[in-house]
Amino acid sequence: MQLPQNCPCQGPLTRDVGPQLRILQLNIEGISRSKCDYLSRLLVENNITVLVLQETHAENASDLSSRGHIERFTLASATFHKKYGLATYVRNSISNWEHVSTSVVNNVSFIKIKIEKINIINVYKPPGVNWHNHTKHTQHTQHKIGRAHV
Repeated sequence: MQLPQNCPCQGPLTRDVGPQLRILQLNIEGISRSKCDYLSRLLVENNITVLVLQETHAENASDLSSRGHIERFTLASATFHKKYGLATYVRNSISNWEHVSTSVVNNVSFIKIKIEKINIINVYKPPGVNWHNHTKHTQHTQHKIGRAHV
């Protein structure tokens, strides 16, 4: 497994148990160049493997890329909406990941990626939208990350 090692929180009272998968989830309330610059530093300082964002407020791929770039990370997938929108990023040093699916069902957005045998789903349910039966998107998944307004 090629996951980052040597967590910054390790010290004389901790033990290295091998590769670590570190995920940062954030409702970004509109992605921007300054937020991307800050995130780029934060992700490296904290050895983050996967970044999942909600409410990017990007209307399309060019809008998302024009608002900034997350250094040392690859955009795995995104959904677009002027008020909502998701983006999932994977650290460039992780080569064994795959994009599984991206979908929007009844205004609920899903991005599913897989790193080795671990499925990670970035989910966003906007306010006022009913949470219907979305089990086909989330069944057999170890990590479901996101924001749901209930």
